[in-house]
Amino acid sequence: MTDPININNITPPRVPMVDANGLISRPWFMWLLNMFSRANLGADAITIIEAEIAALNSSVGVLEVAPVVPPFVLPNYVGPAPYNLPPPSLGGLNTLLISVANIDQQLTNVAADVKFNQDSAGSFGPMTRVGNTFVTTVRGTFLFLFEPQILQNSNNNVTTFWIALNGVAVAGSGVVYEAAAAGDSNVVSVSFAGVLQPNDVITMQAITSNNNGATLKFTAAAAPKPSVTAAQVIITGYQT
Repeated sequence: MTDPININNITPPRVPMVDANGLISRPWFMWLLNMFSRANLGADAITIIEAEIAALNSSVGVLEVAPVVPPFVLPNYVGPAPYNLPPPSLGGLNTLLISVANIDQQLTNVAADVKFNQDSAGSFGPMTRVGNTFVTTVRGTFLFLFEPQILQNSNNNVTTFWIALNGVAVAGSGVVYEAAAAGDSNVVSVSFAGVLQPNDVITMQAITSNNNGATLKFTAAAAPKPSVTAAQVIITGYQT
């Protein structure tokens, strides 16, 4: 005689079939053992198994299954053409001007502008030379390198060079040359860097402690040496 078929003792689907150790869980093992025991009863084995499978299918059928979401496909881009960025407008070199003095200039104990009579590199950018002055037409950061060659005309004379902005000496730009004996000569370097506004005027100035104490001396070429200018100024500018 067989036991009655009980289809309500199937293990619920929420119970995992495998435990944390990778072995079959106890509830499922007990259910399978029950199935095994019933199958061994004989005549009703097939009927029992079919009934249990039907019960299992009925239980699983009530589970909510999430709908399948189709993959998202990006649409073709139909907007305006990509925006082309303009080239950088700040920081680039926009000025190069090199002016020289190829004539001797006597310096006295009265402040005077250094005289320039030639541009060896000019007309690039907004800085231009007008006689002995240098004028910019745009705002920018400018670097001035001024190099005069000095010939000492009197003993113990002191020569001072500086850069003036709109007629006012630029602080920190002064350089002093002092020689003990007449006939000494040297080349000094004066520099200035700063932001200039349109129509700012720059001049290179000099003064001696003794009247006619020094000369800006031009030295003509003599093989194998090239000529040496009495003074030169190199101006570079950067748009800021």
